[in-house]
Order: sequence, then structure tokens, then C-alpha cells
Amino acid sequence: MCDSIQPRERGEQLLTEFQAKNNFDRVETTGTALLGLSLTCARCHTHKYDPITHDEYFEFLAFFNNTAEHSMDRNQYVYGDHLTVAKDPVSKKKWEDFLGKEAAFLKEVRATGKYKGSDESLAKLADLLAPDLSKPGNRVKASSQNFHKRSQKPEHAIDDRLDTIYLNRDGNGSGLTIFTPNGIIHGISLTSAADHPGRDPKTYKLEGSTDGKTFTLISEGDVPSFTKRKQKREILFENNQSFTTYRLTFPKLSDVYARFMQIAEIELLKKHLAAKDDLLARAQQLNNERIQGQRNYLTTTLIAQDLPEQRKRVTKVLERGEYDKPIGKPLNPGVFSVLGEMDAGSPSNRLGLAQVDHFR
Repeated sequence: MCDSIQPRERGEQLLTEFQAKNNFDRVETTGTALLGLSLTCARCHTHKYDPITHDEYFEFLAFFNNTAEHSMDRNQYVYGDHLTVAKDPVSKKKWEDFLGKEAAFLKEVRATGKYKGSDESLAKLADLLAPDLSKPGNRVKASSQNFHKRSQKPEHAIDDRLDTIYLNRDGNGSGLTIFTPNGIIHGISLTSAADHPGRDPKTYKLEGSTDGKTFTLISEGDVPSFTKRKQKREILFENNQSFTTYRLTFPKLSDVYARFMQIAEIELLKKHLAAKDDLLARAQQLNNERIQGQRNYLTTTLIAQDLPEQRKRVTKVLERGEYDKPIGKPLNPGVFSVLGEMDAGSPSNRLGLAQVDHFR
């Protein structure tokens, strides 16, 4: 079903085995959940009184044998492509109504010619009033890989949430680099984490770069002491240079013996903000509605891409359902004869299978 690899160490499984097991699961779940059929027996052999044959089981399996994801995730917690969709029909209507309102407002803004370059979206218009140059989703790089990859990663320092933290186990001298749109900042704000005051930064060093390689010192000095948890402190300085990359380091921590550095939030404070007028105020309000609408009306679902033609796997009948015993000629995707046939014009893939109106 796909090229196998030899185990390199005790306990390692063959990729072909997991590919087969994944396909068995998909075939039999589809049969049980969507077709009301028990298909497990047909995996091994044809039963005398069962309308689903052994060969047909593997023809049906061929629909699922060419998805592009790896058969083993190696516990990396990295998931495939996602599709954003409405949660239900009511949510779909509400989201479409909002998109109509958004489009009408952006058309009104463009007609004024006042905010060219920022009138593409509500987010860009609202950003003209936002004091923070960095945004959730900007690329962030830790000063080292010595942090928890899932729960305490550097992205948490700019996610606009106080219930998450960035923690680096290097302690003194650790920090992060934030990649932003081009902009001039005249300060930073630091928000302390929820616990362990000794891990708070005591000093800072901020550098900027336009190429990500050569850095210029912007400011360095002491961090104002935090008197409570989740407290924001601002540090202002003179700066007239614009950068796209900002590297922030904390040479010393509050407790000289602290082994970890942690911070809840970091903001890069922009030097120039637009004057708030009616258009920008409405843009800010609508952008907040958009963010809330995305939470209330939309959700995501995993999607499985097919392999390109030159990498397609060959599907054959597996004798007794054993992954390492393919027999016979290559099979084309097909449905169970007891359910009818796919229309001649429908694609022989999962999309064609999903379009039940193509069956006859």
C-alpha cells in the first residue's frame, strides 16, 4: 500500500502497517456511521450471506489510501490543513449578514480616499489606533529552544492573553525576537506572569534590525519593579528608527538565583498613532464585532488533501486483511455493488464518494 521501512530500533512500527490501520478505521467508520453497515468481516474474507465482498472492501478502501498526511504523527501534535466553516445554518446567516455590513463599510472608507493602504480590511484600519506594533500571529523566535513547546512558547508573549506565559529555562540572558511590520516604537510594555515573582525580568536590552541579521541597540536598562502579579509596566525611550525585527533580552532576573525567566505579555509601543475620527472609531467597533463573530459563528474542521498523481499509492487486496500480504492487480476506487454505481461523470475520489446524488 506504500513503501515500507525496516525498523531501526526495537518497537518501531512499519509505515505500511499504520497506513493500512488508518485506512481500515476510515472504511469501517464510514460504513458504521454513514452507511449503517458493518464492514469489519469483509476486511478478511467474503462471507457467504454478506452482500459486501472482500474485493469490494478494498475497492472502497482505495478512496482513502491516497490522503497526503503521514501515516505516523510521531507525537508531534502538528495537524493538517484546516477549513473554517459556520457552526450551523443560523450561524452561517449571521456571519453572512456581518460580511455584508463589513463590505459596505469598507466601500464607504475607500470612497473617502482617506486611509489608502489600510482600507483593505477592518483589522488594518483598527490597527491605526492600536498602540502595539506586534500582533498575535506574528512570527516569534525564542532566544533558545529551552522552553515547553506546547504550553509556554514565545508566541504566548504577544497573544494578548494574560492567562498564558512565555517561560524560558535559560533564566538570565533569555528573551525572544519578534518579527513585525515596518514601524517605529518609542517604548515597550511588560506584563508580569501569574506566579513566581523571582522569574520577572529585572533588566532589559532591546535591539532592532531591518534584515534579521545586523542589530542596532535601541534601549537598555532596568525594568520597573512589579508590585503584583499580572501587572503591566511601561518603559519609554527616544527612538526615531524604523525596524521590522525586534530582539528583546533580559540579562538579569529579579531573583539572582532564578533558573527560569517568564513573562505574560510584551508590547512594542508605536510612536505614531492616527487621530481617532468617526471612520476609525466605527472600524474599531466593527473589527471587534468581527473577532466576536468568528468566535460565536465559526469553527474549524480538518481537511485531508490527496497526494499528487505522481505519488499516488497502489491499492491491492490484502490477504486476510494483513498489511504485508497484498495480492492481485491494482484496484480502482469503487463503491459496494449492493448500493449501486457511481455516475460515470463523477470523480473517482473522496469528493465523488461524498456526492451521493451521483449514485444510481
